[in-house]
Order: sequence, then C-alpha cells, then structure tokens
Amino acid sequence: MVRKMLFLVLLSLAAVALDGCSLAGKARPVLAYDDASVPLAETAVFSPGAQHPGVPISADGQGGGAFVTMVDGKELLANAVRVRPGTHRFAVGYIVFRAHGGAQVEIRDMKAGHVYGAHIDRMGDRFAVRTADLGSSPDLGIYLGLKGVNMDFFPFDFGAGAKGTGN
Repeated sequence: MVRKMLFLVLLSLAAVALDGCSLAGKARPVLAYDDASVPLAETAVFSPGAQHPGVPISADGQGGGAFVTMVDGKELLANAVRVRPGTHRFAVGYIVFRAHGGAQVEIRDMKAGHVYGAHIDRMGDRFAVRTADLGSSPDLGIYLGLKGVNMDFFPFDFGAGAKGTGN
C-alpha cells in the first residue's frame, strides 16, 4: 500500500512538473460526491497544500509534497478535494525529501465555503498530520509548478451559482 501510494505521488509530482500547460486543471479540487449540480457555495475544500497567496511553501514547509489519496473510503489522487458539509475521513500521502508516508485524518463538521488544510510534522522517521479550518477567505488556494519555471497560485472558487467545475 505504501509503495503504491509513493509511486502515485511521485508520478503526480512528475506530471505537475512537466505539464505546465494544464496546472489549472490539476489545481481544481476533485469532486468527492456524486451530484455535480451542487453549487460550489454549498461545498467545502480539503487540500494538504492550501494556503494564502504569498511566498510559496510546500505542505511541510521543507521541500515536500502532500496529496489526498482517499475520501470516505473512495481511493483517488488529488491536490485538493471538494466535499459536501459534514464529517469526512481523508487519507493523506506525503513525501518529505527521501522520506514518505501516509496518514488518515478525520475532519468533523466541515462547513460550506470553508477551506481545510494540513500541516505535516516530521519527527525523525515518523510523521504526524494536523488539519485546520483555514476559513472562508477568497484568497485561499494552492501553488503548483516549479519555482522559477511555471509556479503559479490557484485560488479555490466558491462562486455564487457555480456548480461542480470551479477551482
């Protein structure tokens, strides 16, 4: 399981680094619910790399990356996922330099219009994942790409009336 997750994460990192033309698509949260007609304003976003624009940092602040690998038992691989309000379980895979791992987290009572992020704490060869409600700021999003090459910031969209397709 860990090897498969590591392979998928490495593959995703390579794809993001090499395919600068479609970074916006990779920044778009994957829908983790079936009804694509749900207005984005009635959803929440979880992204381990969520942050405010400014100095780009990685999910761990030290040169690593983190991805969502499961939502409520459904396997996927995404930089961000969009869910309906409520309590959800997520699996997070991460790479910090040569170390890698995964953890499951539960976020209770997720609110519509809010973005939830994660911080990866490395303690030797062990990791801990802490999640936080980052609020409903329109400035929250993720950085994707290679610094100095094609890195850009992609805010998450909760636009009024927009349905299942926005960032």
